[in-house]
Amino acid sequence: EAASPAADRATPPEARPRVRGGPPMANTPVWAVGLILVLTLGIVSLVSMYDRGAHALIRQRGVAAGELAPGGARALDAMADQSFGVWLTDRIARLRHDDRVAEALREAGNATAGAARLAPIAPLRAVLSLPEPEPEGAREGPGDASGPGALASASSGASGSTGSALGPAWASLGTRLSRPLVAAVASSDGYVTVSFVNSHYLDFARNWVRHLRAAGNPHFLVGALDGGALQALQAARVPSFDMEASLTSRDFGWGSKVFKQAQQKKIAMFLEVLEMGFQVLLSDIDVMWLRDPFAYFRTVPGADLLISSDLLANTVTDDGPELRSGFGAVLNVGILFMRPTAATKELTKAWNDMCAKDLSFWEQAAFNQLVRKGPNSDRPLAEAAGAFHDRVYPMYRGRVPTAVLPVSQFCSGHTAFVQNLPKALGKEPYAVHATFQYSGTNGKRHRMREWLVWEDDPEYYRPERGVVVVDMPPIPEELVAPFRQEKGTVELHFRLVHWQLARVRSALVVAELTGRVLVMPPLLCGFDRWWAPHLGRIPGSRPPLPLQCPLDHVFNIEGNGLKPERIREHSFLRNPRVPEEMKASEHALRIPEGTGPEALKALLQAPAATGAAVLRLARPPTDVYPKGLDETARKSFEQRAKNYLAIWCCIRPPPKKPGHIWYDMFFDVVPHTDRWGQVWEGPWVPRPSK
Repeated sequence: EAASPAADRATPPEARPRVRGGPPMANTPVWAVGLILVLTLGIVSLVSMYDRGAHALIRQRGVAAGELAPGGARALDAMADQSFGVWLTDRIARLRHDDRVAEALREAGNATAGAARLAPIAPLRAVLSLPEPEPEGAREGPGDASGPGALASASSGASGSTGSALGPAWASLGTRLSRPLVAAVASSDGYVTVSFVNSHYLDFARNWVRHLRAAGNPHFLVGALDGGALQALQAARVPSFDMEASLTSRDFGWGSKVFKQAQQKKIAMFLEVLEMGFQVLLSDIDVMWLRDPFAYFRTVPGADLLISSDLLANTVTDDGPELRSGFGAVLNVGILFMRPTAATKELTKAWNDMCAKDLSFWEQAAFNQLVRKGPNSDRPLAEAAGAFHDRVYPMYRGRVPTAVLPVSQFCSGHTAFVQNLPKALGKEPYAVHATFQYSGTNGKRHRMREWLVWEDDPEYYRPERGVVVVDMPPIPEELVAPFRQEKGTVELHFRLVHWQLARVRSALVVAELTGRVLVMPPLLCGFDRWWAPHLGRIPGSRPPLPLQCPLDHVFNIEGNGLKPERIREHSFLRNPRVPEEMKASEHALRIPEGTGPEALKALLQAPAATGAAVLRLARPPTDVYPKGLDETARKSFEQRAKNYLAIWCCIRPPPKKPGHIWYDMFFDVVPHTDRWGQVWEGPWVPRPSK
């Protein structure tokens, strides 16, 4: 039994235990004691982090929270192949790549340029291959965005607010968050959505606002983190208020101190509105709302907490919440709805306090830690009301009835953009959230564009010099069949992708020589991409292989990579915002194999080619680079194109360390030097970068 300091001081020196040679630690140098303490603290910290990371990885695999007890067989099995080194590398990779924020397309002031009203539903149905609905006037929702402002003008007669000739009712209530302000925009039964933005993300706010309005839901408020954002929101007549954050108007930087300060401000805002007595949806600004979420929440009245999830495989095929096993994945606070009860307020206050006291907390991890505090039950709440009462479970000390939103309708970046679960299950999603992506903010925008749920300024759809479209030849069956037969390998994955890249490389050369932008073709990948080692699919997911992968799986479109302004998404010409006269102005170009620089120049400068808005490149040969370029142009292209491609992650080469492998634009050129200075004097093979 350890004695207290007071008792120790009362013990005569001669009676205290002694170590031979002098008093305790007398012969140990001070620096050695310090080193031992530092090492001990470091080991304890790593063990603690490992424990939290192990539980997070288990949850991502879909293991139910109730099975995480020490000694649980499922937990042990799930962790059997997760060495400490693998886990630590995964954590580092996440800090570097997960949801990183890149430079926006334009400065905040340019985000207030005029644009046409967004009409997201028809294009989205085309992507999902859903039948067209009957025309419905209510689809347009309240509000007319024909006025100036890239954020769309608010409707003076929007439901939930009383307007006048001087403007909407909320506009006269000041710029401070208050109950009258919330009440002015809330629905008649007290539902309201809140989000937040700074000047750097105003184009996200524009799309977020327009999607909600197009879905017929004007019941929202946007908090401004800086003065420029507030001014732009107010000028565009978007219901908004000053969060008085005094934070940067520039890029947060994912995981930075400013990022965590902004997240804490978000929680405080959410808590304040919840304590006012409203039913509150907290939404990230990179969520695109394609249907009215309140309509769904009203179908689950027994749940006081409904939340999205990073679950990668649906547990239901109907329209109800996920089953109990769906609680095992990480709960994603980017879509978080609460009803104002004593328990939900207590949970949110604890969440706010935890993040306010210690900015080292990631707010999502903190929420998951809190909401899972027991005792909870694996049995649904018998007293829960509604059609899906059997999928409502008690969380947060058994006091908060909770349901997990269906991942096929409240989609993550993986269930939407990679798996396309809505199409697979015949669902029309309520929301898509730009998570599980790469290339920072540019990657988010590009994925939204691919799905036709992002609206840019009109000039985006009218490139000054036109576009190059590439018609890819059929992919050889021997490159595809192994993946359909579940016999794919890393080598075969790179063969499949590189086969396509050799033809995209030719299209890039043509686009750069003509000054046109390139409409990127859809890409087929043998394996999925993740931040940690896997065997072709992210653990817990079930996408069929091969899969049509988002562009950011293969191309780097941030930093010194392929510039977003030089490309367009593969669905570009299907976008109704592209002028019909541009689509009609097309010239088909066929480049013979072996074409030299002068012959290529003649083909590209022919009047029929230069006079067309769309230059359609039919089955391009793979040797436009280098044969179609003179030495100066070839070296210039090589210097840029080395950085165009991204990494694939990950394999576990000996001794079981994750290996990141970079795609190589010049894989078929022997010899060549890759982006890292490695000289390839023989056939290219996938190997981790040094």
